[in-house]
Amino acid sequence: MTRRTWRKGDLLISYGSPVITTFGDDNEKIESMRDVIYFYYDITILHGKKTIFSACTHDFPKVQNLPSIIDHILTFDMAKAYALERTVDGGFVRNIDYAQIVLEDAFGMDNEYYYKIERYDYSVKQEDEESPKKWSEYTLTIGRALLGRDDDSVFREDFGEAIVIKYLTAEELMALKNTAEAFCDAAIRDYNEGLEEDEYVDEIPDRINP
Repeated sequence: MTRRTWRKGDLLISYGSPVITTFGDDNEKIESMRDVIYFYYDITILHGKKTIFSACTHDFPKVQNLPSIIDHILTFDMAKAYALERTVDGGFVRNIDYAQIVLEDAFGMDNEYYYKIERYDYSVKQEDEESPKKWSEYTLTIGRALLGRDDDSVFREDFGEAIVIKYLTAEELMALKNTAEAFCDAAIRDYNEGLEEDEYVDEIPDRINP
């Protein structure tokens, strides 16, 4: 079974059970996710062996777009970011700049799971230091709305559940990007290999009865 998993200590984000439907002929091999119209899979987050979050895609797959939003937040021009903190206390100076990006359902549907990646850029100078220390930290949130119906039988997203992973490094986000890309590549490979198996089965009667 195709599965790719990202790990941070005892925390795992795992993608599996991919099913692909293509735009074109179902008998033609595909080269990339651009050839895919429907992409079903599951995402499971575990702490150790305990599942703490799970979801399946129906209409709004996202793992194929996760690499691009990771690239976006890692390369974002923080000169355009929100100034979250500006502190000056004598010779002590601390600045925190903030940016975020969200990957969610189209049209504001909020039916399936989502990603939010937040970036915090720190610049801290102690009183006895000539230049500040600078670093970036990232927070990844994976969550979903818990849908219910009101008295008019209309869906309302009043609350939800989410897993928040703090203090991530750029390297850890890049590892998640690589996991997402590897999962999509494996799903495409499985789809194409499935076509080859179908072709082989179709040929067997001809070989038996030439």
